[in-house]
Amino acid sequence: MKKDTLTEKLYEDSLEDILRYLQRFVGSKEAAEDLAQETYCKILSMKDPEVIRHPRAYLYKIAGRLALNYLRQIRRRHQDGEGVVQFDEYKHSSGQPGPESVSSSHEELALVSGAIAAMPEKTRRVFELHRFEGENYAAIASRLEISQKTVEYHMNKAIQHLLFQYGDLEILD
Repeated sequence: MKKDTLTEKLYEDSLEDILRYLQRFVGSKEAAEDLAQETYCKILSMKDPEVIRHPRAYLYKIAGRLALNYLRQIRRRHQDGEGVVQFDEYKHSSGQPGPESVSSSHEELALVSGAIAAMPEKTRRVFELHRFEGENYAAIASRLEISQKTVEYHMNKAIQHLLFQYGDLEILD
């Protein structure tokens, strides 16, 4: 498949999902649209996008990294800006996580959410049932009308996908 055709198909198939993902991530529709455009431009600028084994996952990875960079730029502008009141976390500590920690957690959650959304449907469903709804493998197998061995396969595939995307994440513990 030609480079332009591959990118066009990827664009058509995933634009709405990428826009939703980015808007949740950065909190701005306009910024999400700009980041989505930049994401697709990066794929268009690749010499050989056909070598990408999982284009949708790769797309989310690019989008997530661009969104992180965008949020870091925003944070830097606010930290370096004139008239910005500096907050002393130690002086005003309430035992709750500080803004940096909360922001970092939100960034990681958005990245993981994007990686989960990029999983194949059945793998994603098995992962969500086990990790988010607390179902055991036997219950998942019964609910989805698949074998327990197939549930194990999909869980392994999901965890490998997350490890490939982000390395050692605490969510997998």
